[in-house]
Amino acid sequence: MKISTSIVDITPTKTVDLAGYGGRVQPMTGVHDPLFVRVLYMRNDAGQRLLWIHTDLVAVMHTFVEDINETMLVRYGLKREEVVVSATHTHSAPCTIRLINCGELDDDYMKYLRARVLEAAAKAVAAPVEDVEIVAGTGKSNVAIDRRQKLRAEVGGHVDPRVGLVGFRRKDGTWAAILANYAMHNTMLPYDNRLVSADVAGYVQAGLEKSLPGNPMVLFTNGACGNNNPRFKTCKFDEVEGLANELANDTAEGLKNCKPVKDESIRSVAETVPLPLDGLELSTKFANQYLAEIDSKDQKVNAIANTGESYIKNRLIDAGYKWLETTRKAEAEGAIDFFKPLEMQAIAIGPVRIVCGGAEVFSKIREQISELVGYDVTFVSYTGGDCGYLATREAFAEGGYEVDMSHIFEPARMRNAPGGFELLRDKAIELLNKLK
Repeated sequence: MKISTSIVDITPTKTVDLAGYGGRVQPMTGVHDPLFVRVLYMRNDAGQRLLWIHTDLVAVMHTFVEDINETMLVRYGLKREEVVVSATHTHSAPCTIRLINCGELDDDYMKYLRARVLEAAAKAVAAPVEDVEIVAGTGKSNVAIDRRQKLRAEVGGHVDPRVGLVGFRRKDGTWAAILANYAMHNTMLPYDNRLVSADVAGYVQAGLEKSLPGNPMVLFTNGACGNNNPRFKTCKFDEVEGLANELANDTAEGLKNCKPVKDESIRSVAETVPLPLDGLELSTKFANQYLAEIDSKDQKVNAIANTGESYIKNRLIDAGYKWLETTRKAEAEGAIDFFKPLEMQAIAIGPVRIVCGGAEVFSKIREQISELVGYDVTFVSYTGGDCGYLATREAFAEGGYEVDMSHIFEPARMRNAPGGFELLRDKAIELLNKLK
């Protein structure tokens, strides 16, 4: 296998709003640690290619990814299925998606980000090529918890401890690049942090790049983490680094067990799936329920709103009313959408199988896909866009923030309908079967 890599700084150069929390006081107050875009460019003697662009961001918009894909096709002849654009899902990076009261997009930063991403891609394509051996395997980590079960003991909890690993090793045994995956919201830093940070994933990437032999570039991608959080939150960066070190050590241990892969083929398929959204009446019902219960019943809302800080609570209440306002306007204009484009990819690197989906998928998805196809699969979230939470039907029956309330942070967006999780699972299997 032949690879080349690049890394480019995407830290904001001026003051911007941060993404991820509706109750956060804006804007940022400084930079604690830098943000990067990392690019891994793979190709083999058969002419098969894959360009993986990984960003220290909360998510990437579907339109942004479409623009990058079109540019990659024009400049390098790379087809859509040959390009992955992913995000770590840090909630302490500049706002890069449009959400109500969760930070305002800064046009200058988005232009800067586009230029830096394209620069990183160009550098990776033009960089000196390294001949490497592929190794693959898994590790295990227990730094994540089921956040829904933490709030409500009666909810069925699930955590995916798997660390998926693909390593690219030089002839001298040192590492040239690592592609890793673990399912955990990159939210160890809470809403009251106003410093730019790549959070846990950034610390893991930087730590492994320094500690592993060969100083490889590390792409630490996020898995199906819709219901998985770090075991605690803190504004103390030394504690963030401590948990990240634990996860990095677990990843390094997994690398020791990786086995060489003789098959160097690269194959990929991509498809846009229309994700069904709920009806207007039901979506509005849950928005009104959110407003009625913000001081009472729902424990997730209490956890983020009932803090004694009126600013936070008022921002969250205001988001609900803004959603109702934008929805009424969209209804009057006949502009309400009841489907959202869900970008999906299936990738084969030798025997390794990877599914990518542009959503916050609940953690059971990877195990269910693996069981149904009969082999181990890695699942990567926050690729090609962000369609919000895709929860199991069981989670819809249980209720809660992810299934009943999260839609109110996107203007005039209807709630994800039950069945989206299962739709993605079945489509993933269909795409994987095309790689045979």
